[in-house]
Amino acid sequence: MNHFLLPCCREAVPTPRYGDVAFSRLLAEIERLGCARADLRAKVFGGAAVLPVGEQGDTVGALNVGAALQALNAHNIPVVARRTGGQRGLFLRFHTELGRVMVRELRGEA
Repeated sequence: MNHFLLPCCREAVPTPRYGDVAFSRLLAEIERLGCARADLRAKVFGGAAVLPVGEQGDTVGALNVGAALQALNAHNIPVVARRTGGQRGLFLRFHTELGRVMVRELRGEA
């Protein structure tokens, strides 16, 4: 699982706080453990509109979702489930043995 804060790393020392670094490290580790890339499937969640960025009105969340989808597409990893965007964060519960995810929107101020 990747949970990153910003889409791309522009720092001298790359960290997985950034989507591009987090993705490449996770993919490398999965393959090191013996999983074939052709067997991978992705589920993408998050990207709530919490922080505006840039002149176009993009949010960090939208940019993060775009970076995730672009990386998955570049590596031919299909997205089999997706819940992105919105105004509130999401609570996720993973059932790894079944490959299922329970998702609910967090309550509170929008």
